Amino acid sequence: KEELDLYQEVIARKDFLEDEYNLMKKIQYDYIQANVIAENPDNVFGTFMINKGKKDGVKVGDIAISGVKYTESVYKEGLAGIVTEVRSNTSLVNSTLSDENSISFINARTLEKGIINSHARDGLKGYYFNAEADMKVGDKLLTSGMGGNYPKDLYIGDVIALNETDEFDGKLVVESKVDFDKLHRILIISKDDINEQN
Repeated sequence: KEELDLYQEVIARKDFLEDEYNLMKKIQYDYIQANVIAENPDNVFGTFMINKGKKDGVKVGDIAISGVKYTESVYKEGLAGIVTEVRSNTSLVNSTLSDENSISFINARTLEKGIINSHARDGLKGYYFNAEADMKVGDKLLTSGMGGNYPKDLYIGDVIALNETDEFDGKLVVESKVDFDKLHRILIISKDDINEQN
C-alpha cells in the first residue's frame, strides 16, 4: 500500500517533474534546489517557506523559479517569487500570487510594458502603460528587469483576459504558469548572477 501511494504521488507530479527536469538540463545559472516545507494558509500561497537558508547560500532578493513549458518544445524559468527573509536553515519566499509583489513585465510579442500589481481568484491582475497597445489573449509576459526586484526574461505567464481600457492604462488578467497547487520543490537563483549574465 505504501509503495502504491508513492507511485500515485509520482504520477500526480509527473508534469511538474518533467518540466523541472527539462529546465535543469538547459538552465545557465547556478541554482539551489529547495523543498517547500510550509505555506501561509491565509493567503492562497502568497508566502511559503523553503528548507534552505543562509548556510546554503540563500540571500534576500534571490529569485525562486520553477520549470515551465513555454512552447511545445521550449522550457523556461517560470517566476515563482522572491526571497524576503533568510534564516540559518530556512527562508521565506513571497510568491507571485502575493499582493505585496509588483512585477514589471514586457509582452514577448509586442515589447509593450506594464505592471502586475495584484492577485485574484482568476489570475494575476495588472495593466500595461500604453492604453492602445496591441495586447491579445494568449500573449506571453516576461519580467522586464525594470524596478530592480526581478531580472529580465523570466516567464510570468499568459494573458487570459483583457478588460475595458481607460485613458490611462489597459487592465489584464494573467495566468501564472507555475502550478502552485503542486509546487513542492523550487530552484533558487541569485539575482546578482542573473544580472551578470544579462
